[in-house]
Amino acid sequence: APSGIFFFIIQPLKKIRMARLLFLTLVIIIPFISGAQNSLLQFNDQLVQIVEDATPSVVTIKTEKTLKIRQSDMFGGGFWDSWFGTPQEYDQSQKGMGSGVIFSPEGFIVTNNHVISGADKILVKIVNGSEIEAKLIGSDPRTDVAVLKINPFSGMKPLKIGNSDMLRVGELVLAIGSPLEEQLSQTVTMGIVSAKGRSNMGLADFEDFIQTDAAINPGNSGGALINVKGELVGINTAIMSRSGGNQGIGFAIPVTMAKNAMESLIQFGKVVRGYSGIFVSGMREEQIKAASVSGKAAILVTEVDPQGPGVLAGIQPGDIILKLNGLDINDAVQFRSRIATMSPGNKVEIEFSRKGKIALTNLILKEVPVPGEGKSSLSSSKYFLGFSAELLTPALQNKYRIPDYDGLIVTEVVPDSKAAKGGLNPGDVLLSVDNRAVKNQEELMDSIKGKNEGEVIRLKIWRGGRYYFVNVELG
Repeated sequence: APSGIFFFIIQPLKKIRMARLLFLTLVIIIPFISGAQNSLLQFNDQLVQIVEDATPSVVTIKTEKTLKIRQSDMFGGGFWDSWFGTPQEYDQSQKGMGSGVIFSPEGFIVTNNHVISGADKILVKIVNGSEIEAKLIGSDPRTDVAVLKINPFSGMKPLKIGNSDMLRVGELVLAIGSPLEEQLSQTVTMGIVSAKGRSNMGLADFEDFIQTDAAINPGNSGGALINVKGELVGINTAIMSRSGGNQGIGFAIPVTMAKNAMESLIQFGKVVRGYSGIFVSGMREEQIKAASVSGKAAILVTEVDPQGPGVLAGIQPGDIILKLNGLDINDAVQFRSRIATMSPGNKVEIEFSRKGKIALTNLILKEVPVPGEGKSSLSSSKYFLGFSAELLTPALQNKYRIPDYDGLIVTEVVPDSKAAKGGLNPGDVLLSVDNRAVKNQEELMDSIKGKNEGEVIRLKIWRGGRYYFVNVELG
């Protein structure tokens, strides 16, 4: 009897549980699975649409350059010269390939300088397979940006330009280009923004790269990095690889940086750079801690041009710059890059620390002074010395592959300056001036105080494991 009672109690409970499970399945679980599937399908369709819209804007760039080959080069040494007299020369054609992005209805195309550098002929292959000869409007090796021009064609679709400053680490991006060979044109790969503000990579003078794990291979250079809105946010430029192939570390020039170069090249045929009149250096970790600055993003103001925009904004030597236009500044290279790729007349907001207090100031960029002009006001600047040097930081050690020296490293040599003609190179470690040791910018400036234009200073440098002396005429 008790077991019969138990049966009549349990059975209804089982039915209730089954009814609840059926209810949950019909009302919640199935709709949830169905909804998730629909969302996935919608996301998939959106990606496909983004690619279909963007792909026609990305082109393959084919280049040809003619090399002069000496007959004797084929046999090595002086074999041909000794037996047959003056060597013969003949032309040899060298072909290259890269990618580009159509960004205006007039037929302007942006690509990398290294894609078209030295080319005698440039052909653009569009999405329908046609090839159009392109004209080089201008190029800027310092940012690795170049602009081409083709005649507009039927169905030409410029790619919308986005705002790379708004990119977030982790954001989905797509890379489009022509990797490896012509038959792989308009290849699309997907990944995320792995990092922002990468500098000291040794790829260009001005670096502020977007890092992505979207597959980028040789031939992708000059192609598009787009966001999920289908907007151009970067120009694919390089990979970091031990094997030569993709290893998930690719770099793209932010479109905000490229845009300034593009517009300047179209308008002036060259890049007109912004000038803040503020000279900066990286800071070691112990310096940042001593300055009571939170975080690692900080650079030190070492000098301010008395006639530059920085002094009018109240910036002083010894100030520690934290942010530029609201964005963290990780090192001196990044600061110079962001300033140099903005146009004269642009308004810039600088957040800085002075004696532990945080302040904001604004300045209007000027055009970079012409070397040789205003030397009295720039007597301690790179235009008087012919070069600029920074405190050797771990990032610069890694960039130039040098050991840990306690001193300065030459980061820039002014083209055609006396320092350049004297043989000074970026990456040289500066140890002394006229037998006087220099370990920071202040000591460097002190070493040339009272010296006039035309005087010669003797620099002791370390380069590639050896010590050298370089004579540099000032002015």
